[in-house]
Amino acid sequence: MALSTYTELKATVADWLNRQDLAAQIPDFIRLLEVQVQRTLRVRQMLGEYTTTIDGTSGGRITLPDDFLALHELRMTRGSDSRVIPIEYASKHELSTILGEVNAAGTPRAYCVSNTDIEVAPYPDASFTITLFYWQKIPPLSGSVASNWLLADHPDVYLFGAMLQAAPYLKNDERVQMWSTALTSLLEDMRVADERATKAGTPLKMRFKPYG
Repeated sequence: MALSTYTELKATVADWLNRQDLAAQIPDFIRLLEVQVQRTLRVRQMLGEYTTTIDGTSGGRITLPDDFLALHELRMTRGSDSRVIPIEYASKHELSTILGEVNAAGTPRAYCVSNTDIEVAPYPDASFTITLFYWQKIPPLSGSVASNWLLADHPDVYLFGAMLQAAPYLKNDERVQMWSTALTSLLEDMRVADERATKAGTPLKMRFKPYG
């Protein structure tokens, strides 16, 4: 069994399904698996970093990267000063309230994620550097993208996940439950392995919760 490229994956899925009449649908099964996985999976391979600037000419907005999935952390600095300026998350309504209350530009103190943008308030009165640490979408496999980190490291996730997406075509196929169980177990294994890798050697910190 070869599972190192998109072409090999499609061939293996077709072979395991033993349904040659579904060959045209297999690319859809693979894409649906990618979308399903990225809705819930958060591992270090999905973390990206993007740095840009925002100033008074930008209308308090920056455009998110095309592969943006969800925000992990936002840091802001001013000019050449490397000190991080505090900026807090706010809802769209709260951001609008701040903009309504503050009539002058200043140092942004709140932000929200809006569709394809990040908005800040108040509007910047200078040039600020924004660094986003964000969860990236899984790079979709295609005829021009033969592999990605998920296929390279976890081909079994692709195999069982893609076959599971074929369930509506298979009616009462007993294999569907096995594939579902396998996929759930594999994704949990990935989460556990990632947690161990990222937290290994981290000293335990005591946390005190005040009364009252």
